[in-house]
Amino acid sequence: MFLAILWLAAYGASLAALFLLEPTGDGFTRGLNRVSSFVTWQFAAGLIGLGVWLAGRGLPRGSPARWFSRVPTFLALLLLLAIVGLIAWVNLTKPAPVAEPAPPPKTTAPVAD
Repeated sequence: MFLAILWLAAYGASLAALFLLEPTGDGFTRGLNRVSSFVTWQFAAGLIGLGVWLAGRGLPRGSPARWFSRVPTFLALLLLLAIVGLIAWVNLTKPAPVAEPAPPPKTTAPVAD
């Protein structure tokens, strides 16, 4: 039970870090602190979730508590699959080539009357 509460706290902290932290940095790296905090807390929650899974193996087969002990690990795997799927989708669906823009018109000197 303690591990489940600890997992819930780590999972909640990851969501809080993602949505409540102020973004820092400039330009391209602005907000990277939120993403890195989210990933760090999710990694911690995943490790704790693995502990919850292992602790749940000692429960009676078919019991609801044993099934619920698998939820943290399934959520961690789902997040990992979503990230891998997103990376694969971005790499496989390249945008169509864009035609080159028309050259700018040549400027000429005004003609004197």
